[in-house]
Formats: sequence, structure tokens, C-alpha cells
Amino acid sequence: MGFVIEDGRGTGRTVGVDENGLLGVRAVTQSIEHSVNHEQGLAFNIVFNQTPGTTDACILYLENTSERDIVIEGVLLSLAGATEIYTKLNDKGSRNAPTDIVPVNLNAGSGNVATGTFEQGSDLAGGSATLSGGKECCRGVFRGAISSTFFNFSQDIIIPKGATFSVYSTAAVEIDATMPFNYHDRIGR
Repeated sequence: MGFVIEDGRGTGRTVGVDENGLLGVRAVTQSIEHSVNHEQGLAFNIVFNQTPGTTDACILYLENTSERDIVIEGVLLSLAGATEIYTKLNDKGSRNAPTDIVPVNLNAGSGNVATGTFEQGSDLAGGSATLSGGKECCRGVFRGAISSTFFNFSQDIIIPKGATFSVYSTAAVEIDATMPFNYHDRIGR
């Protein structure tokens, strides 16, 4: 006995299955990023400009306080000189002289705001800060000044509720950056 799959709208329409058991479908596809932005208004950019005050300085800190995961794909960078940019997961503690950043919603028709802590600073892990304990998860080596290049992470970085993400620079050179992210639930959650 087979199953009948209906359209779910009460029209009585059913789907076809061919002799090989393949479902006949006409579909519209879109990326997860587009769907999250267009349908839910939950895609954002963090835009920041920072010159580290020292070497190996933490210049960006993010903590997710949302029930949804934050998904980060990479960062658009422009650098005034040679440096290594590295990121850490789960740095915890207080930050030194942070400045709040308000992420920009990429859907001009959405009133949603980003839920979390978003900060920049010239040395967030320095001074009287207690920020520590994170594990390095990604590093990019830049041998000189560059203009607007997208540094794509090898895998999307997932920041669940309560987790943190931080960005460090090994040299005190001006850094302009735009970091796209979105809020997304795991499928089947």
C-alpha cells in the first residue's frame, strides 16, 4: 500500500511519483542566507574600524544571547599593513575599554535587532580585563597592506547562546572590516 502526498492546502491535489519512485517536483530554491534575510529579517553586518593598541590585541568581541545560533561566514578586511588576524571561540571575562557596536540589519524592511553583546576596542584583553580561555579557530596571514578582500572561513562558524567569538590582530595596523552574520535555527530543532 502506498502513501498519498497532498499539497497541504486542502485542494485535493496530490504529487506524482514515476516508475522509478522519484517524486515529480517543480521547486524554487534559495540559499539559507537569503531566506533568513528576506523571510525572517535576521541577517546583519558588523562594521568596524580599529587600530590595535599593541601586538596580539583583541579588537572585536561578540557574545550571543539569542536562543538562535549566530552563523558567521567570514569577514571583509582592509588592512593598512602586514598582520595576522586570528579568531577565538569562547573567550570569557571582562573587556578593557570596550565600545559598543550596533549591527546593521541587512533587510531594510525589518525592525529586528541583533541580540547579543557586540564590542570593539584597541586592546579588549589588555589592562584590567579578564578575557581569556578561548581557543583559536582561524588565522589569516597578511604580508602587507590590502584593500577590501573577503576572508572566507573554511567552515561557517556557529555561535550558540552563551558562546563568544573574538578577533585579534598581531600588529598595530589600522583594520577596517565588515563581518556578515545571521541568526539561524538548526533544521529539525
